[in-house]
Amino acid sequence: MRACLVVLACSMLAPAAGWAQTTSAIAGVVKDSSGAVLPGVTVEASSPALIERIRSAVTDGQGQYKITELRPGTYSVTFTLSGFSVAKREGIELTANFTAAINVELNVGALTETVTVSGQSALVDVQNVNQQKTFSRALLDTVPTNKGMLGYAALVPAVVSPPNAQDVGGSKGELSVRMAIHGGKQSDQKLLQDGMRYNAMVQGGTGRAFFINPASSEEIVVALANGGSGEAPTGGVMVDVVPKDGGNRNAGYFLANYAGKKLQGDNIDDELRGRGLKTVNGINDIYDLNGAMGGPFRHDKLWWFTAHRHWGQELLVPNLYRNATPLSPTYTFTPDFGKPVTGYQWNQSDNFRVTWKVSERNKVTISHDFQFNCPCTLSLASATTALEAANESRWRSNMTQSTWTYPATDKLLFSAGATVLIARYHNQAPSIAPPRNSSMISVIEQTGLAGGATAGFRYIAPANTNRDTQRPSQTNERFSIAYVTGSHNVKTGIFYEYGHSWNYSKPNDFGYTYTFRAGVPFQITESAGPILTLGIMNPDFAWYAQDQWTMNRLTLSMGLRFDWLRTYNPAQSQVAGPLSQDRSFPSQDCLPCWKDINPRLGVSYDVFGNGRTAVKASLGRYVVAETAQQADAYNFANTSVNSVTRSWTDTTFPVGDPRRSNFVPDCDLKNPQTNGECGPMSDAQFGQLKITTHPDPDALKGWGKRQYNWQFGTSVEQQLRGNVAVSAGFYRTWYGNFGLGAGPSSAAAPTWESTTTDNLLVTLSDYQQFCVTAPIDPRLGGVSGRRICGLYDLIPSKFGQVDNLVTFAKNYGKQTEYYNGADVNMSARLPRGAMIQGGVNWGNSISNTIGLGVTKSATNWCFVVDNPEQLRFCEIKPPYQPRLKVFGSVPLLKGLTGSANFQSLPGAPIAATWSASNAVIAPELGRNLSSGTARNIELLAPNSVFERRINQLDLRLSKAVKVGALRIQGQFDCYNALNANPVLSMNTTFGPSWLTPTQVLDARMFKVGVQFEF
Repeated sequence: MRACLVVLACSMLAPAAGWAQTTSAIAGVVKDSSGAVLPGVTVEASSPALIERIRSAVTDGQGQYKITELRPGTYSVTFTLSGFSVAKREGIELTANFTAAINVELNVGALTETVTVSGQSALVDVQNVNQQKTFSRALLDTVPTNKGMLGYAALVPAVVSPPNAQDVGGSKGELSVRMAIHGGKQSDQKLLQDGMRYNAMVQGGTGRAFFINPASSEEIVVALANGGSGEAPTGGVMVDVVPKDGGNRNAGYFLANYAGKKLQGDNIDDELRGRGLKTVNGINDIYDLNGAMGGPFRHDKLWWFTAHRHWGQELLVPNLYRNATPLSPTYTFTPDFGKPVTGYQWNQSDNFRVTWKVSERNKVTISHDFQFNCPCTLSLASATTALEAANESRWRSNMTQSTWTYPATDKLLFSAGATVLIARYHNQAPSIAPPRNSSMISVIEQTGLAGGATAGFRYIAPANTNRDTQRPSQTNERFSIAYVTGSHNVKTGIFYEYGHSWNYSKPNDFGYTYTFRAGVPFQITESAGPILTLGIMNPDFAWYAQDQWTMNRLTLSMGLRFDWLRTYNPAQSQVAGPLSQDRSFPSQDCLPCWKDINPRLGVSYDVFGNGRTAVKASLGRYVVAETAQQADAYNFANTSVNSVTRSWTDTTFPVGDPRRSNFVPDCDLKNPQTNGECGPMSDAQFGQLKITTHPDPDALKGWGKRQYNWQFGTSVEQQLRGNVAVSAGFYRTWYGNFGLGAGPSSAAAPTWESTTTDNLLVTLSDYQQFCVTAPIDPRLGGVSGRRICGLYDLIPSKFGQVDNLVTFAKNYGKQTEYYNGADVNMSARLPRGAMIQGGVNWGNSISNTIGLGVTKSATNWCFVVDNPEQLRFCEIKPPYQPRLKVFGSVPLLKGLTGSANFQSLPGAPIAATWSASNAVIAPELGRNLSSGTARNIELLAPNSVFERRINQLDLRLSKAVKVGALRIQGQFDCYNALNANPVLSMNTTFGPSWLTPTQVLDARMFKVGVQFEF
């Protein structure tokens, strides 16, 4: 209740503003039969989508008009001027953020005469330079696709998402995937509803514990480029939900679909078996129940709408089996091949929305959405964690929103809104996990063991106590004023967001975990804790001003945005853990305090003046997304040493000594020096009050210090034969204010990419160079058996000495990153209700992993801070690869409709990380490794070798019948109809299990569904 009152108060008092709202416009020029422009014409747009029924404007001295802030829907527009007949255009379909060009010629006559023209809506927006894809619920109900983020990504050619997130009929569920486009970052993705963000305060502000309920969505808008708009906060993908408002008639919707184990085939073959795969990922069941209803409390005054959804899946994890010896005193993983492991996810969404016409010119909306989501055993998906070592995640979120619009006159419009998101995430032991022995220590196998744990596999117990908790809540508000004439659409507004990142993490009861090599103990990881941190963002503030100026056939979009970000940490304390002491830390301010000015410019030219051909160009500066996690990054509790590794030789003591091979580190773990079976700590200041990472004040305060990018785009759009539109464009993105955090060889990856870390206690001369001979394996290509040089090891006298300064990379050299790419898209409305959409993108961006993930383009960081090994693979140029996505539908015989969705995407990148032992390196180095018994060496240049392409075809056959006012549609889907089996992810640790697939494209699957509407 308190949250609802806060939202309502914020929206009525209008303390802030946001960015691109999901409203549309109708604009054009009115002339008489001689071609002279007509000022003073009254233009009225009416639609059932408007609770106020009619919005109006008057043409200016150039005969131009524009009606803005229209909801998506079907409109009729009338043009009235004394002495002329009334002109009326009907059937104008508006999608979100689209400006329909409606030019009209009035004939001399009486006002009682009306000339009505009906026709299909324009396909080309000749005024806006923003790029977007709009998906109505009807389209999403027609095309075979997942109704979540992965489903939207499958429909936008230029969108880049990780290969291991490739969805087949909902098999990936609501994986925490971020999208990127045209060289943007996944961390710049923003999620909006009604034009207001609802990302949680995690991972750069891209937290996705709150999922879209398609039944409550009028349309889904995927904004790809922001042109001359000053409203957009970042240059990344924005996914905006246009919520349903209800209406003047009661209406309802229900969808149910299901796929089970017996409805899926098998796509394992001899090639996959030869790579060590015994079983492929599959499904036990996938289900989705989604219903909604809305109508009027009072006609043209008060509308209501409510939607509810429960969906999830149970999946077979490839090559993952229960441990037959979970309590083995020798810490052995013995796969029980008769008991494969299944993972599961489920989600629940319940929301309610009210639209209230307070007066003839004041409209207020209030909505609340509760979600309880369980990614559950998501950590099992890659088959790198045993069931007994997994965590089960539970996410509870409440979101309350309110908006207010007030068209004071036909030209002056006020708008405001607010969002309150209260989120809580926590982990617990999976309900399907076997009993655990509290005395057992978590183990991660580094190289792999034949018939046992594979490389990178964690088993026996989780690394923590399953009590990790996050509370990344936030509140944001917006306010704007728009002044609209026929020639100008001037808008200014403010946006204000504040929130916190509350994180609690506790290691296991021992404070350490084990790492084995081929089943033999060789390393310990010690952890301080528990750790509780609180980072606060207040404010993330923006002011913007923009104007869309139409001069005959030319439209200029000019925007300017001021961004101010401040995050800080209050004073906080950490209690002692098994290996660490009590610690208290003072407050910290300005982590960071950044201010930026971001100009944007766009131009669109209606080439022939008929609204069918447009040439467009845009250029804009954007800052990267940041949140309260920036304060977390430099919280003293995190920049002190909370985790160290040390070598462990369990055979140190002689045969017969009970301490030999007892799987217990017989040493003083609090002693940072070599003692007993343990080598030195990687940082001697572990668990103390000593702060080992210091941000450069010059990097954290001031103007223009935040990482940014410039985005340029130019395109041509053409509407052909009335129903077909094609477009072609070129896009370039380049970055500034960034550092070595983008480099895979960075010795200490910083929290954000605009900085790099310099250990002030070491210099270049403290690193000793060596070479090694790569393993012999024909799968390594030219690397097999070759000498690898340019490798360095810190000298023993400097090992464990850390005093990091975080600062700009430009203080050491020049780093660059850029993207070049081209898009060709098409959209066609064909006879008998058929349609086809799609396109192809050629670009040099690659996305590697799910979650926050990493999307990289051409990068260069060829300079040295501390470790000369930074120069190895310092320039990476991913190849230009096409991404093809096409979907469509066509009516068939006897009321049947067929639809399809086809994707052809680049394959997954291949890596080879070799854990080279001290026995291999020491003869080359002339001494033992400083860090212990082994170190990792990358054998292949990143993003240079790839799996085969991912080609996926999905099909649907549906039939609709009407029973009175009820429309019933049956659906029969076939996903991955070609039964393709490309590898989506694989073991990248060089050894016996190298290149063993951990995930392939899900096998051919059938799904049945039914949909009701009234």
